[in-house]
This record gives sequence, structure tokens and C-alpha cells, in this order.
Amino acid sequence: MLSPRRLPLAAFVVTAACSAFSRPLTPQESRTELQRGEALLEQLLEDEQDVDKILWIKSVTEPTRELVEKIVEVSGSTLEALRQDEDPATAAMDPERALPPVEQATRDSIATKTTWDLLLSQETFEVRLLMCQGQALRYGRFLAESMAELTSSPAKKDTLARLGSSYEDLYKQVVERLVVRQ
Repeated sequence: MLSPRRLPLAAFVVTAACSAFSRPLTPQESRTELQRGEALLEQLLEDEQDVDKILWIKSVTEPTRELVEKIVEVSGSTLEALRQDEDPATAAMDPERALPPVEQATRDSIATKTTWDLLLSQETFEVRLLMCQGQALRYGRFLAESMAELTSSPAKKDTLARLGSSYEDLYKQVVERLVVRQ
């Protein structure tokens, strides 16, 4: 689950990710975009490695709990790997400054509403949680793929490719959980 300040607009972001590099970027543009992407991805991974915390106060079925634990594990291990190869300029970038203010404000509003919906939901909590995770995983996958195009580091390319693949696999598992619940 994304924190109240970071829930992505999945449809917008997926569309934007697919068309983000319609023209070749200059080396400076590539570096800037990579730094922005790394800041956003790091924030997403931080949020995802903590998604299980909501299960301290809300309950889900065991298969969903196990899936959430997989998401936490993949996110935490990827975050650790990326931080080992982190550019100091990226570490200093505030994720909220990586986006235009209107996009950040929109994400913040959606995240706050979604968080409240999750906390106040009763019988729909598990479905809502799975839907949020599906959005976050899909966003993370495409963000990682876009960043892999920009980085020149073979180690980072490999980490991003593994994350994209893992998040896509986890996304499919989330969808399967939603279908099973019907």
C-alpha cells in the first residue's frame, strides 16, 4: 500500500510511462529524469516495504497476507540493492519535487482518500487493499522499465529488470486473488 501522500494515478502513469521517451533525451535530460525516477521509485519501495503494517490493525485471509509479505520482501530487498548503487544527487532529491506540483497535489489527495477508505472499510478492506497493491505494482513495474532505459549502470539495469519482472508477477497474483474472492 502506498503511503497517504504517494498513491499513483495508475492509468495516467502507465500511459505516461509508455510514451515518456518519444524523442531521444540529451545526456543532461537523461540524468535528470533518472534522478527523478530514482527518487520516485525509492519512495514507492519504502512505502511498499511497509505495506504489511496496516495488517496490524486490519485482517485479511492467509493467502492475501502471504502475498503482502512477498511484496514487502521484494520491495525491501530491491530498495537495499538500489541504495548500494545510489547516485548522491538522487539521494538528495526530494521525491515530492520530482513531480509537477499539480501532479503531486493530485496524488496526495487520492492517497489521503484511499488511506481513509482502507482504514474505515469493513467487509471491503481486503479487496481495496488488493486493488491498491495492484496499482502500486503496475506503476512500479513501468517506472522500473522506464528507468532501465535511462541508466548506464549494468548492475542498476539488472536490479530494475528484476524488479519489473517481480512486480509484474506479483501483480498477476493480486489479480488472481481478486478473482478468487468473487
